[in-house]
Amino acid sequence: MTETEVVKIVVSELVERNLIHKVESSYKNTEYLLSNFDILKKSINDMKLQIEDLKTYGIRKSGKAAVVVNENNMKLDPDTIIDTRINELKQSIHRTKAVINMVNSILQDLKKDKYYLILELKYFDKKTYEEIAEIMQCDISTVSRNKNRLINIMKIRLFPNNFINELGY
Repeated sequence: MTETEVVKIVVSELVERNLIHKVESSYKNTEYLLSNFDILKKSINDMKLQIEDLKTYGIRKSGKAAVVVNENNMKLDPDTIIDTRINELKQSIHRTKAVINMVNSILQDLKKDKYYLILELKYFDKKTYEEIAEIMQCDISTVSRNKNRLINIMKIRLFPNNFINELGY
């Protein structure tokens, strides 16, 4: 699988989970991803719990028994449905871990930057520009300018295809 294919899968997964919006702005998607990064990390445990729930209790039945049919119009037995869902969850966990690792790698590289702390304060600690400026003992325009610069660096690494498209190529 090529890097481009992996990025497409990851972006698709993030859109599906509503962690990024499918818009033409890789900048906004990068901000949205950072703002929800803790939730993304917690989602792995949620999916693991769903797998355990499926293994322990199977499929929850509600009301009349529904017949599940796949794309080939074949009836699926409950065990097949459970196995399919567990495999989907495992793939989702794998993709989520890939995104987390990618973001962590980029953040690790950016830690060398004098203004890296802005990212942590803004997106992880949910501080305002004013609070960040006070903590870093600089003015708000310095915080804003450097946050934008760091997000622009991240967006290129996270969404290289979108970045190229935004440039008009």
